[in-house]
Order: sequence, then structure tokens, then C-alpha cells
Amino acid sequence: MEEEDDELAERRENEMEALKSIFNADLVDLRETDKWRIQRPPELKIHLLPTNLSRGFQQSQCSIDLKLKMTNLYPKAAPEISVAQSNGLSQIQLDLLLEQLNTLADAQKGQEMLFELCMETQAFLAANGGMVFSSFHEEMEERRRAEQSKKSEGHDRLASLDRQAIAEEVILRQKEIELEEKKVKEEAKVKSLLKISDDIVIHSTKEDIPRSKDDILRAKKISECEQLNEGTQRVKFNCRGTSLEVVRGSQLGSNCLGGSTYSGIVLETGQMVAVHRWVVKTGCLNRRERVLDSDSDLAKQINNIENETASLQRVRHQNLVGYLGMEKTEVMVKEKKIVINLIQEFCRGSTLNTFIAGGQKIDLNCFKSLATQVLLGLEHLHSLDIVHRNLSHSSVFVLPDGTAKVADASIGLKVVELVSVANSVTLEDVYPPSLGR
Repeated sequence: MEEEDDELAERRENEMEALKSIFNADLVDLRETDKWRIQRPPELKIHLLPTNLSRGFQQSQCSIDLKLKMTNLYPKAAPEISVAQSNGLSQIQLDLLLEQLNTLADAQKGQEMLFELCMETQAFLAANGGMVFSSFHEEMEERRRAEQSKKSEGHDRLASLDRQAIAEEVILRQKEIELEEKKVKEEAKVKSLLKISDDIVIHSTKEDIPRSKDDILRAKKISECEQLNEGTQRVKFNCRGTSLEVVRGSQLGSNCLGGSTYSGIVLETGQMVAVHRWVVKTGCLNRRERVLDSDSDLAKQINNIENETASLQRVRHQNLVGYLGMEKTEVMVKEKKIVINLIQEFCRGSTLNTFIAGGQKIDLNCFKSLATQVLLGLEHLHSLDIVHRNLSHSSVFVLPDGTAKVADASIGLKVVELVSVANSVTLEDVYPPSLGR
């Protein structure tokens, strides 16, 4: 029996030391106030604040001084629990707290429980404690701040849900596009095999069959592309006073004006870009003549576009596709031609044209979010006295995270007009379509 009492006493003292290390100055050992130092079970008072509250006592919502007295049978028996002092709690709340603590203590008999009782008290304070105000004005101000905070959280939540919905819709549409592209490639492969088979049969029966106009134009375009060395190339350009070089990669799209869009990587920075390549006819047959150095209207228009590109390099906004630079060169293919390379920021997304062509309906909230972002981009352009001039569904990109970006600002239409006049092609909405533009 004596050994059992010694074991209980040791457990009580060990628990007391553990509580002192946890609560430090907030714990008071009431045995130290005894006039006569006699050995008795621990009795303590702990100052407790609501859970996770790190502010001082004067600013805390509520607090309590919990008094715990162990008996000789503790922890086999529950301790005596009382409240020495409280702040911010009504008597009804105090009675409810003591009832909960006594119930917990009865359930924890046989094991150390004081720390659990303190944690239960802190949780109760966090859930039931009211702010203590020094005046009616202070109470009104606190309620106003709480309402504003709740509204702000609601707006942030709605904006997050909008972005998430747009992102999910974009990902779904991109998957559909990938399936469609795969299907088109498979059909093209089958048609190619059938065409080869037909050509073998035709050539075996008749050698000199007149070719159609479309066949001649197709062969001519292929021949010109070969002479212009289509494929991977290096393009040098100037970006805000710095000379950079882009490795132009695979083709992403093309149009009837001879414009093509390629993927590219800036060697100096590793940034991925979109390279828009245009071929402009000059009508010059003299190999030695420099068209770009002449006083012709064509040379002046190209120089104006280059200067405007340089000024647009400084335009930066999260809802705008930025221009990085422009490069122009002269090549000789039967006649002098000028190759213009516009380098733009690469967009990993799809245009609104993709959604429209696919017949997909856009959720109203998603539409509102996209429209708002487009207007923010245009507002930034207008604040710089820049007019887009050619805004359309093919100029608005939707990134995988739901961000909308407006492309082809200002000079996009100027390039199209220049190429259409020089190459004698009817002007349409024919900017090179691509996923990266």
C-alpha cells in the first residue's frame, strides 16, 4: 500500500514539473504560499487565454484563472476544480465550463489529466468568450471591421471559384482540341496513303496529265518554302536596347497571306516566345538593290512598324500579350522579298475562337471574369494612348489558370494591311492562328 502511495506521489510531482515547463509564469504553485512547509499533494492556479491567442491580457477576448487541487488519490481520483478569477464570461458560462471539466476529469481517472483540462478550458474560451469593449463606439467599430472582413472573404472566395471554373473549362477544351487534332492527323495519314496509291496507278497508265491550278499553286508554295530554308532558324532582334537571339522551332499555324507562327526560345534567357513570320513581296528584281534602305513607301511603312514595336516593348500588363521585338531581312526568291519576324510573349492557352468554333457554352460567371480581364487590358492600353484597332475573338487568349490575355495590340492590323496590299491578297481576319500566339 505504501509503495502504491509513493508511486502516485511521484506521478503527481512529475506532472507538476511538466505543467511548469509548459505554462511558465502563467502557473502558480499554491503550496509555496503555505506558512508551514508541509508535504501535501500539488495545488496550482493557471492563467489561461483562448486557444491560439497571442495578444496581451488587456486586448484578449477573455481569460480565466483555473484552480486545480490534487488529492492523495490523484490521478486515480479526479482533482478538485474551481475558478479563482474570470474575465469576459458570464456566471452561466462558468457553470457550464465547470460541468464540462468535471465530466472530462471523471472520464480521465487513472491517468494524468491536468493538461487536458487546461486545453479544454482554452477551447471553451475561444468558442464562448466575448470581446470586452471599453465603450459603445469601440464595439461598433469592431462589428464594422468584422462585417468588412466577412465581405472581403466572400469576394475572394467567389473570385477563386471563378478562376477555378475557367481553368477547368480551359483544360476540358484543350483535351477536346487534342483529341480533334489527333483525329485530323489520323485522317490525313489515311488520305495521304490513299493519294500515294492513286498516284502510282495514274502514273502507270498515263505520264503527262495536266495539273490543276491548285496543284500548281501548292507546288509553287512548297518550292518557295524550300528556297527560304523553312525549319529551325536563328533570329536576332533588339529588346529594349539589348541584343537577343531566338531559335525558331516548329510551325504552330499559318494563313492565306503567307503568315506563319512558330514556337521559339530566347537563347540568353530561356524564355519561350511566339515568332510571327510574314513574307512581303517587293516587286524588285535587282539582286543588289536594298529595298529596306530605299525611300519607297514600303520601306517607310516597315520602319514605322518597327518603331511602334519598339515603343510597345515597354507595355507590361497581366492581361496583355507583350511584344519583345521585331526583325526584318531581305531574301531573293525570283524577286526581292522582305521577311518580317515579330516576337511576342508565348501564351499557353487557347483563344476564344477555339471555344466558339467548338460550339461550347461559357458559364456566365466565367464570361464575366473573362470580360473584366479583357477590359482591364484595354484600359491599360488606353491609359498609354494606344488603340488596339483589331480586337476579335481570335485576339483573346485564355490561359490554363483562367487568366485572359489580349494579343495583337495596335501593330497587328498594320502588318496584315501591309502584307495584303504588297501581296495583292484580300484583307480578312487572317492573323496566323496558333496555340502559342
